[in-house]
Amino acid sequence: MNMNKMRLTAIVACGLAMASVAAGASNVPLSDILLGFSSTASPTDFEVDLGSIGTNFSSPGTTFIGNINTQLTSIYGSNWATQSTLTFGAAGYASDTNKTTWATGTWTSTSGTLGVQNSVAPAGVLSSSSLAAAGAKIVTVSNGFSTATDQSAGGLNAVSIAASNSSSYDAQDISNFRYTKFADAGFSQLVTSNNGTYAASDLYKFQKTVAGSFIGTLSLGTNGDVNFTIAAIPEPSVYAALLGVMTVGFVGFRRWFGGRALA
Repeated sequence: MNMNKMRLTAIVACGLAMASVAAGASNVPLSDILLGFSSTASPTDFEVDLGSIGTNFSSPGTTFIGNINTQLTSIYGSNWATQSTLTFGAAGYASDTNKTTWATGTWTSTSGTLGVQNSVAPAGVLSSSSLAAAGAKIVTVSNGFSTATDQSAGGLNAVSIAASNSSSYDAQDISNFRYTKFADAGFSQLVTSNNGTYAASDLYKFQKTVAGSFIGTLSLGTNGDVNFTIAAIPEPSVYAALLGVMTVGFVGFRRWFGGRALA
């Protein structure tokens, strides 16, 4: 191959690579939580990689993950937060020996507290085959990121994809990731407590050997903010301070009671 042909080949390869990047975002790594939107009024799904379960879903308190208002507006319109036809759910899969899977469950009350379980807890232990089947769907959807239309912004890996596409949120039936125990979260019943207005879902962890366990609350504000909240656990110093107050109070009580007894 002469020099001109080599240069032409390199240019074509570079162009194809650039086209690939422009066509879709990167795949979703395993153990990342995938957020998917579906609307009966729109033929397009919107999917967002919310990051690693160990990064954005493990710290007590509220973790801001990102804002997706611009993307939701471009796909579903500026009134997306008031559309009863628009729903969302999230799931993840680790493909480890325990077939660890994560999935969301819709709040049963609009007066719940972020970070505190407010959905029906999953019952029983799921089989390894059920978790593997769900995991295969999650992997299919995550792999679809590489061919879907890139909608990434603000550091979040996101795509829009036709609902009819075989690797889309709808086609792989993400709602069944909750094993019929849950329903997708919608915007027809917004939560208006906790200093904000948002839709919320609880995130659960499943493994083949244990029953599903509650992790925290995923919330989406009407301004497009995505947050994850875990009920804050008092620091050891707080426990120590409380113990100190209780000890002083107990000593004082004993002295007071002893003095009255002597009198």
